[in-house]
Amino acid sequence: MAVNLADTTDAATYLGVETNGATGGKFGGRDPNNDVVGTSLGVLFGNTLPTLGLQPDDNEENNCISTENLPVPRTSQMKIASFPYLAPPH
Repeated sequence: MAVNLADTTDAATYLGVETNGATGGKFGGRDPNNDVVGTSLGVLFGNTLPTLGLQPDDNEENNCISTENLPVPRTSQMKIASFPYLAPPH
């Protein structure tokens, strides 16, 4: 995971540097609200890259493993105001 420390005005966004901002920002890193597993599976097995306009669609998606098939938790359950900034598992 790359982080562009010269760009301090953009928000942290998973794969931001690698996709030149197509995932939402060019800073890179990751925000606690980024669905890192879902994005990674979509890049590897789904159609995330064609959807972002980064490559042509090869129509070889594997929908069985392109998502973790888990419900997305509510944002309020994920973050807390103090370190370590993430709520305990529930």
